[in-house]
Amino acid sequence: MARQVELIHKGSDNTNELLLKKDGVPQDLSNVTSIAFHFSDGVDVTNTTDTAFPIKWSGTGQTGLIICQFGAENLTEGDLTAKLITYDPTNDDGIVWSGKNGLNFHITLAT
Repeated sequence: MARQVELIHKGSDNTNELLLKKDGVPQDLSNVTSIAFHFSDGVDVTNTTDTAFPIKWSGTGQTGLIICQFGAENLTEGDLTAKLITYDPTNDDGIVWSGKNGLNFHITLAT
């Protein structure tokens, strides 16, 4: 089965939407205090403000939805993977959502 690849345009305001599900059910993110993406090029993007970019998860209009805006981040062009981790008071060591192979991203310059 082909893996989904999210496209990130460096220098743009484009967004990527990710829906976090467990057993096919979108997960409640209301207790989440922080979300982090650890990219394979060494760039880490973390947000503790749930209603502001680069990572929003509150007020998105859908349970379990994360909206990301990575165009301003210093990501390396090309194909990258990322580990997605959510943190909350019960899971202060974080929950990894991306599996052992990570999420797939392709980074390109906005034209």
